[in-house]
Amino acid sequence: MTPQYTPGIDAIVDWYRQKRPSVFDDKIAFRDYHQCHPRTLFLKTLPPGATVLDLGAGEGSLHIFRNWPSPARGDIKLYAYSLEKGKFFGSYEGYELGDWDRQPPEFGGMQFDAIFSAHFVEHIQQPGSLAAWAASHLKPGGRLFVEWPSEASLRAPTHDELLSHGIDLQPGNFLDDCTHLALPSTGMVHSSIRESGLEIEIAGTIRLPVFEGALLNVYRRNRDAVALLFAYWSFTGWCQYVVANKYGPEPQPAPSAVR
Repeated sequence: MTPQYTPGIDAIVDWYRQKRPSVFDDKIAFRDYHQCHPRTLFLKTLPPGATVLDLGAGEGSLHIFRNWPSPARGDIKLYAYSLEKGKFFGSYEGYELGDWDRQPPEFGGMQFDAIFSAHFVEHIQQPGSLAAWAASHLKPGGRLFVEWPSEASLRAPTHDELLSHGIDLQPGNFLDDCTHLALPSTGMVHSSIRESGLEIEIAGTIRLPVFEGALLNVYRRNRDAVALLFAYWSFTGWCQYVVANKYGPEPQPAPSAVR
């Protein structure tokens, strides 16, 4: 479950303005941050030669994490699904374009070892359909990763409120993004996963506070908006995730020897 506490604007402004020492080298803050992020750990620990479908792939940035940070996973085969062809889709083994709400992907009936979905489920009209579709397109033993905004994102300050305090960050609140259709609750996503026959392995809010100071330093030095956003997401508990598994049928006992 996601936590009920969400820092208010005063706590956020104090956190933003206070310079804290970093225990990491700011120059490699992104590398260290991503090495510990649940989405990177999911990809890096898949079985050898895994086929992975990137749902809502956007530009196709997931391909970067195939070889960075370590360990390199050049053996993983990536496939993408998105509304439009992404900038990096040439680095994928294949892709399919379409509108989920009109026609979910087909990929010729292909079964995947893993399905990855980051900040996609809040952009579709029937978020419960994602788990059901994934369950029917995962191989036995296949794994599903879903990351999406937490309920905290609805209670977070808006972009305009943050900007009035000198914090130029977008989105500050879930509703700042006009492409968001609705926020599926934690309970709803978890229920849809279980009802589809998948078993939840791990779930929670994505909090990586040890990297917040380093990411803020990167922002202050380079005005890197992505570094600020990642730090803000961590501090406010803006994102959550769940990993589920499609366990295969129970193995049948070997027949007894006929004496």
